[in-house]
Amino acid sequence: MAWRRKQSNTDKARRGLRRIFEPIPRAAVYAAGAVLVALLLSPFWIFLLDSGYQRGPVFLSDDARLLPVPPPAMTTAAPPEAMLTPPPAAVFPLDRYRGLRLNATLDEMPAQLKLRLQNTRGMLPEIYAATKSGNFEEVTAFFYHNQLKEFTVVMPEKHQSLAAAETELVELFGEPQERTLAVTAADGFGLRRESGELQEKLARLPRRLTLRWSDAENTVEATLYAAAAEASRPTVLLMLHVSAARWLAAQPTRLGSGAGLVATNRLAPVEPEPKPLPPLFP
Repeated sequence: MAWRRKQSNTDKARRGLRRIFEPIPRAAVYAAGAVLVALLLSPFWIFLLDSGYQRGPVFLSDDARLLPVPPPAMTTAAPPEAMLTPPPAAVFPLDRYRGLRLNATLDEMPAQLKLRLQNTRGMLPEIYAATKSGNFEEVTAFFYHNQLKEFTVVMPEKHQSLAAAETELVELFGEPQERTLAVTAADGFGLRRESGELQEKLARLPRRLTLRWSDAENTVEATLYAAAAEASRPTVLLMLHVSAARWLAAQPTRLGSGAGLVATNRLAPVEPEPKPLPPLFP
């Protein structure tokens, strides 16, 4: 009897617990357990995340310097050559000006220039000139064997200061090797002539700035004629002479500097020198 009474009490206790836990869904119990486990492990997860974003200090041991270090797989590349060498100096060509270029043939001259032959065709050099043609007031060109080796131009007057005109030439040809400023009478160089109109212009421009550039082959000479410093309106006239100086110096004769003409026209050969007459009395 005592055993049955004890068994009955046990069954009553089980039925009581069943009445308590049966209304709770099993999924809710699992979820509550998972939340409880996550809360218990939260310190570990926080430490793991924090150590992933922060690098701890590196401590070298006393024998670290004795450890073998392999050679680096990559070496620092040498800087490019352009960074080691300075950039080359600017090169200013001394063989051209405003469409005129040394060694050009007559057919390669600017079409707007109305050049006219001033001497006999076939002479050395052949001289061509133009007045008020294109952008030029006057042009005189010297051709040797149909190649332009020397030319002189006179530009129209411009209302600008002497310094501004010099700056324009420096931008074209670089810094000049020679520079001379003087107040003197007007004179030209390499011009076929000085017309009365040009002489009148130069007479009104007493200041003269002479610039000269040279390289191994060519020479550029520029003369800037300017109004007096006290003039109310600045005026400048440019006279420019470009020549293949080295080539011309190697020629036996030359007209550009005032030498005589040399006939090279095969259609008109040079007459032979007359033979001396025999003496009347031996």
